[in-house]
Amino acid sequence: MHRALLPFPATAPAPFEMARWSVAPGTSNDLDLHRSREVWVIVAGTGALTWTDRTAVLNPGDVVAFESHVPHQIRNDGPEPLVAISVYWLPESA
Repeated sequence: MHRALLPFPATAPAPFEMARWSVAPGTSNDLDLHRSREVWVIVAGTGALTWTDRTAVLNPGDVVAFESHVPHQIRNDGPEPLVAISVYWLPESA
């Protein structure tokens, strides 16, 4: 994360976490599986997303959401780094 300005006091932190991450051209991120629900916003680059038994091509501006315990991975098949912002949180039943 370059900079995060969140208006939440220390006594009541934000109900979510955020991360900025990238995938180099010709590589994939690790297969991810976790208890959190998650939303990705693709900022730059393009890649082939695989989750459960589905695949989709993601481009800048695309948004995708994952329920908890859904395996997901993205492969950057483009010439530029794929950059994404992830927002994630634990569901109330977790």
